[in-house]
Amino acid sequence: KTIVFMTDGYANLPGGDIDINTCYTKYYYGNYYANRGYWSYANYYYDQAQDCTEDYVENLLDMTNFEIARAVNNDVTVHTIQIGGENSNSLNLLRAMLRDEDWDSGLLDTMAFTTDGEQYAAATNDGDGITEIYQTIAKNIKMKLSS
Repeated sequence: KTIVFMTDGYANLPGGDIDINTCYTKYYYGNYYANRGYWSYANYYYDQAQDCTEDYVENLLDMTNFEIARAVNNDVTVHTIQIGGENSNSLNLLRAMLRDEDWDSGLLDTMAFTTDGEQYAAATNDGDGITEIYQTIAKNIKMKLSS
């Protein structure tokens, strides 16, 4: 049993009572006021976006860790593919909203490592790079089936 989990890092899981678009909107308002030099308003919205995003990410981590445990309990191997790599636009947006340039949830590492899968990175979701990744995963699955 194998899952290939491909993500561009854009958070779209349900966030409990938090909708990630609400967080984005607050961040957008922060940028709007910052670009006009209204720093007190900008900082107010940046603080709101950061608090909102922290709550959202906490729920996202809880939900994902639950699913990782479920995969382990059902002997499912999960291979992860990060589209855009470490500098994907969506990951950089979450970092900006959290005000932490180095933030990384570590979920892809954890997901792959905990389930005996591999982690990969691809520049885009098409082209030679992603094809090679899928071919590598397919060979690994085939080898496990035949051994």
